[in-house]
Amino acid sequence: MTSADEHRRAFAAAIRRGAPGSLEEGDRLAILPSNQREVATVLRIASEHRVALAVPGSGLHDKTDRVALDLRRLDEVIRYDDTSLLVHVASGCTLASLERSLQKRGCSLRLASHVGAQSVGEWLARGALGRRQREDDPVEQVVAGLTFVTASGESVTVRPAPRRAVGPDLVSAMVGGRGRLGVITAAWLSVSLERPLTHVAILFPSFSLATASREELRRVGVRAVQSEVSRAAEGGRVDWWLERRGEVDIVTSISEQHQGVWIEGLAKISGTPPAPPSSIVCSLARELDPHGILC
Repeated sequence: MTSADEHRRAFAAAIRRGAPGSLEEGDRLAILPSNQREVATVLRIASEHRVALAVPGSGLHDKTDRVALDLRRLDEVIRYDDTSLLVHVASGCTLASLERSLQKRGCSLRLASHVGAQSVGEWLARGALGRRQREDDPVEQVVAGLTFVTASGESVTVRPAPRRAVGPDLVSAMVGGRGRLGVITAAWLSVSLERPLTHVAILFPSFSLATASREELRRVGVRAVQSEVSRAAEGGRVDWWLERRGEVDIVTSISEQHQGVWIEGLAKISGTPPAPPSSIVCSLARELDPHGILC
């Protein structure tokens, strides 16, 4: 009968052979692969040895029985496509460093400031919070394509393409999947040309009126770069960040119809906690990962 320690040592030895230099040993094992091939190798070995991993965005790093998979070495901006306004980036790159590099090219991800400390892979696995909400712009596609590795070590690439209307949408399954279906190693992200934004903050006598005001603005076609509804001592508050001319007047007019009053000051966006993966993703993960390497 193999003990847990012997099993862990056998796994560590296999990692040293398959992905030399990626293993960090201390109070707890951690694996820091430096490229896509090593990520696939690590996952294949983990599957063979039935060792559970805590991957970026999984929310499982506090589980002491899991080996941490850290992708900080995959921090390269692989390619800029200025014509299609896409950036191909490795998942270990932080959003803050990516945003700085984009701004030097006159572009931006248009994300809320509180998400910047995350890596791209963690941000996507947790649901890409801070991006423009689908209700604000139903046709915007934040993630045009991505590469991920399954629990068995198979690499899958979904190449950039227009929004998919038919067939399985692997991108949507991976974004917000918390790493249950695979580890994201790179992504093609849509960027926007950097334009000055106008911030509009309106205070309402109730939270319901604030929500109704935002819904009405969406209905008439106002496409905010960011919008946030929050509770205030006086009732409800809506903050918009707008880039199109004329939208400020529309916001002011509709807000007045809902008893809104223009106020000063930037919103303190705390960020919405990431939602758990859907039941469909969890069910599929159990089929694809029966040994619970990622789940």
